[in-house]
Amino acid sequence: FLLRNAPPYILGILTAVVVFITPFLQNLLGKWSSNYLIIMLIGNSTGDHYWAFFPWFSYILFGFWFLKLISETRIERWQTMTIYLLSLLVVAIAILRSEFVIRTDLTNIWGPGIFNPPIARMLANIALFVLLFFLLRNLSIVKVPKYGIVNALSKGIMWIYLVHLVVGFQSILILKKIGITDQSALFVTLLLMLIVHYLVGVLVVHLKERGNASKSTEGENQRHT
Repeated sequence: FLLRNAPPYILGILTAVVVFITPFLQNLLGKWSSNYLIIMLIGNSTGDHYWAFFPWFSYILFGFWFLKLISETRIERWQTMTIYLLSLLVVAIAILRSEFVIRTDLTNIWGPGIFNPPIARMLANIALFVLLFFLLRNLSIVKVPKYGIVNALSKGIMWIYLVHLVVGFQSILILKKIGITDQSALFVTLLLMLIVHYLVGVLVVHLKERGNASKSTEGENQRHT
């Protein structure tokens, strides 16, 4: 409720604060503290606590801010170009700092490489999303196919969340057995998970459609009787 009704500038400020304060909190509170409350706030060195509040809450704040921006503000052409340039600059900085691509240990792929990301990668993820959003909107790509990746991943997100950790862990074990032990293992794992996620999403969309069709048929039968 508070986030939905907060002014856009407050959400923007909070997003920046959560991102940039993270490394200072990690140093202040003891980056690898064994205290569970601290781990919930800032994560730990092994990465076995997923999505610590800092910095990941910034994405939730950004989502609310961005929704208000595009729904309540008229964005002029020059502002769109400015957004493009700033987003490209942020992505370029992350690439130059070698922080855009995840570098991780195959033996601990679900570790700090993902769950304790550098600031540059957090900002680059936001910038990349903004770039893609405005690009698609300017190209007037509004049609979402029933079994398209956007529809499948969005409608099947709950089931996808339930299976992705199992798939990710098992895929790492399989890759190690067949001898893939370098950084390419991360990309193979992510590609495999994307395929599995899409298939799960398609199944969910199909089952929901069948369920809606059955309810519609039952309603028609009841009206006729």
